[in-house]
Amino acid sequence: MSDPNAQSSNATSLTLTATNNSSVPGLQYFNVYPPLLKNLPAAQQTQTALVSEPTLHDGSNTAISWASGSDALSILAVTNGQILSKAEQTPIRLGQTATVSYPNSTFAIAISDGGTADIITVAFTAPIPIHSQIGLVVGPAPILVAVPASLSSLTLEPDLSQQVTVTFGSPFVWPAAEETDTSIPTVVTFAAGQTSATITIGPDNLIVQND
Repeated sequence: MSDPNAQSSNATSLTLTATNNSSVPGLQYFNVYPPLLKNLPAAQQTQTALVSEPTLHDGSNTAISWASGSDALSILAVTNGQILSKAEQTPIRLGQTATVSYPNSTFAIAISDGGTADIITVAFTAPIPIHSQIGLVVGPAPILVAVPASLSSLTLEPDLSQQVTVTFGSPFVWPAAEETDTSIPTVVTFAAGQTSATITIGPDNLIVQND
């Protein structure tokens, strides 16, 4: 019998190489956001980002890599005050159900088969702390969705296209910082069959995809 928690080894690794030719002094960062979930309004979702190493405006570049595709999905749960990067990620596949509980003041996620094809179902076992959120890791980073107060099930349909959104400037943090300074978001598309792409931010502080 297969292990429903097993992560497939068929995930595709994507690499984005970003060059800093901006006019902004000091250490600056590239933030890579996943596409929004298909089946929920944008207002119900919080995109988080994979943050690059710091760069300087001297033409230095940085490579940002992540696992992509349906074989790289994972799920997590966080509550107020918890550090997102320290939340345990549990591998999950389309058509599976994640059952979230909170024994001993720690989230536990059990994965089972037999769900609806092409989506992920999230069920909850009371009690769950108020203001908790579920995160579905799609590509570079999690997309957060609030746990319903009623603890009714959620359905999550990820967008598995090879597109990400990139900003430049202040590093992404969660919860959001009160003050940030970033460029206009730019959609970057990985060409069919390609696992790498390059971008440059110029003196006008606009991101341009090179390939």
